[in-house]
Amino acid sequence: MSLETLRKLPTAPADLRRFGWAVGGVLTVVGLVVWRRHPGVGLALVAIGSLLLALGTAWPRALKCVYVAWMALGLVLGHIVSTVLLVLIFYAVVTPLGLLARIWGKDFLDRKWDPQAPSYWIPRKPAQAQTRADYERQF
Repeated sequence: MSLETLRKLPTAPADLRRFGWAVGGVLTVVGLVVWRRHPGVGLALVAIGSLLLALGTAWPRALKCVYVAWMALGLVLGHIVSTVLLVLIFYAVVTPLGLLARIWGKDFLDRKWDPQAPSYWIPRKPAQAQTRADYERQF
């Protein structure tokens, strides 16, 4: 997360109003659902959600600090979650594949040392003649 990302957040009244309505609406709905089993927590969520809805409607500028803090929290959590997921994928997918490749003796990069080889150059087929249309539409 960078401070530059937080500085570039759109904080126009329309963006703050949208934030107040979205987060306030979700908190209010979640509070109403939770209210049956946990009345105290449900009431707190409904109160906070209603406050955000009211401020988003009447005075969106008052939500600027809440909005920036919420987005900063989201950026931090996003960084943590993406790091954890990438580590899990690496150790769950890439590491077992590498171990299996070593067990089977596969060398994907052809790094084997051959002192008898005159060169490690790999000959390739010559490329086909390229036309101007090939360069204009590459994919």
